[in-house]
Amino acid sequence: MYATLIDPVNEALRQILIIAVQFDRTSAEREKIRTVLRKLLVIREMHSTYFICVGGTQGAGKTHLLRELYGLDDWLQDNPGRGECRPLFILERDCETPYACGVDENGQECRIDQETLSKELRSFSTGERFLLLRLYVPRRHFSDGFGFLLLPGYERLNRTNSLWQEEMRDTLKHAMGSIMVTNANALATQATSEVLVDMLENALQDRQPIIAISRTEGKSEDERDTLRLSAVEACEVPADELDRVLCVGRGDEYRAQWAPQLIEALAKYAQVPDSIHHQRLTDLRTIVELELEAAVTLLESLVEDAGARASAQDSLIDAILNKFRHSVGSYRKKYQKSLHLYVGHYAQQATTSAKKAYAQEEEGWSNKLRSAKDFFLLNASESEQRFIDRINQHWEEQDGQTPVDATYLALTHVANDMLALGHAPADQIDAHALLNQRNHDLPERYLGYEKTDGAAIAPLGNKIDPQALQKHLCLLLNETSTNNHLDASTTRTQQFNTALQHLPALTMEYLRMSQGVALCRRNVVDTSQLVNYDPARLAKDIGETLPKFTQGAQQAMRALLAITAVDLAIDGSLDVIPALTGGAATGLGATLSVAAVGLMGLGFIGYKAASSVHHYDVAKRNFIGASVERFKDHLIESSLEHYDELMEVIEARIQHNLSLAYGVDIHQFAERDALARSLRALDVSRRNLEAEIDRAHSRYLA
Repeated sequence: MYATLIDPVNEALRQILIIAVQFDRTSAEREKIRTVLRKLLVIREMHSTYFICVGGTQGAGKTHLLRELYGLDDWLQDNPGRGECRPLFILERDCETPYACGVDENGQECRIDQETLSKELRSFSTGERFLLLRLYVPRRHFSDGFGFLLLPGYERLNRTNSLWQEEMRDTLKHAMGSIMVTNANALATQATSEVLVDMLENALQDRQPIIAISRTEGKSEDERDTLRLSAVEACEVPADELDRVLCVGRGDEYRAQWAPQLIEALAKYAQVPDSIHHQRLTDLRTIVELELEAAVTLLESLVEDAGARASAQDSLIDAILNKFRHSVGSYRKKYQKSLHLYVGHYAQQATTSAKKAYAQEEEGWSNKLRSAKDFFLLNASESEQRFIDRINQHWEEQDGQTPVDATYLALTHVANDMLALGHAPADQIDAHALLNQRNHDLPERYLGYEKTDGAAIAPLGNKIDPQALQKHLCLLLNETSTNNHLDASTTRTQQFNTALQHLPALTMEYLRMSQGVALCRRNVVDTSQLVNYDPARLAKDIGETLPKFTQGAQQAMRALLAITAVDLAIDGSLDVIPALTGGAATGLGATLSVAAVGLMGLGFIGYKAASSVHHYDVAKRNFIGASVERFKDHLIESSLEHYDELMEVIEARIQHNLSLAYGVDIHQFAERDALARSLRALDVSRRNLEAEIDRAHSRYLA
């Protein structure tokens, strides 16, 4: 669940690392970013797969245990003293022989040989090439979704080991099941025994780790019993959990005895209480709020310092871009609030109807829901798949509407307020009235380009001259025209500032219009038509819809839409303005068309992408409610991300034109601005991740 939210944070960090190299004296800042990126990569891995961590003191036999389990003599070498300083993720795959991979700071995974793996495991920060190390092994013990995590030896913290020991402890806390490896010498040595107790109390608190006593292949059965008893006493294992204390060692025959016992014990004791999940979230939030914030603050100071050294022209461009960013942020706040209102209402309807259908169709399932562990792991049995399909079905369609209608209502609410459309001012758009207009084939009223009584509207409240606004928007976005270009004097006019202020709303108006036309033309009978919508169909639908508009609605539409880089000819054709695109279909107009149809698919992508909810989330909450809530959150977040990405495209075009207008070296300015934009992208993705952590916390509190 967290992987899709951690990924945008990691991608923003990668972009920042690339850009920061262009700045002087940034090695310390880049190293802090790398540290946070490495931690987030590890946490992402831990939240994507159910890992059994293998820990213990230095030289206890951790590597020895995993080498025996998978026959990894060529890959994992015994090291009696201090060996690994970094974790190694071991995953079963459909392969004939083991192979290792490293993930670099760009997120690329590439194969590495035994020597490189060994060297990387012993490095920490200094000299490391890869931020994450994986060893893939042939399938032997698990199905998909499970793996082992080999950890560095557990030591008492001191000045020389604190960095990698603290990261190892953080990793250990995020693991699910756990194996603590020890041996006869460790159990007999007071100092080592105290380290084991420290590990149990501080790193494995509230867990039931398997205690594996290594190197016992040469021991008699009586000696093994004595060692098990010593481990039980040292680790304070309850009398009813003695089966989690095992003796392990070398040799095929001996391994055949203890390996099945180990896997069986893991199946029994690998489950962890809610307190562990709560702690995992707390630790993740600490990294996001504290460590990431510290690194970002350092980088923001770089941008500020670079800005202080910039020329007067640079400062003017910054000021103009900041005005646009303010408009972007202002629209985003309204859009976000509106999405929560309308998508939230749609989700409530979906939850209610799905629960009602469940009660009617699945009588007698209540007992199964209380204790069916396999159900919460979403095994694809016929009854469970029917349950999941029902939730998807009720999310996909409600009373003749779809998730696309919910986002359309959200966009319409904002547009009605900012652009003075024809809908009656209200705290909430009347969804049923809109649906009635659509069903009666009144697209101009459905879109708000005409009032409900047929009267014409005054776009933007008649406070702004649409032609002047169109001119300045073209100057802002024009990339190729030589006859009509932006100059410094134009940027100081009130009309120019007005264009900056309205650009986000007018851009999104094209997306809203596209949704409205699609919903009118395609309706909701076959939702696959909306899922597979493309720019060609959009052009066709607009061409068939526009001739139906009254003259007043056509004028309103021209005023609101011709200035968004798309010229909508009322005769039914859709032409991208050549001045904005260079006559090519790959220009900004085409970008908006692609963005428009992409927005329509988000509601349906949502339930597919979010069709798995962590079992610990649903074990204590109603599965229907938890699933629909996740679909709602996914649709809201992806809609906002879609908006952010589109605004980045618009800003890049504005920045280019401003640089030309002021005669600024676009490459020097671009480096600083690119870092600033990457930091803003990081801030957005970080807030999304924090919001998901808060939601998960609230589920545990509930």
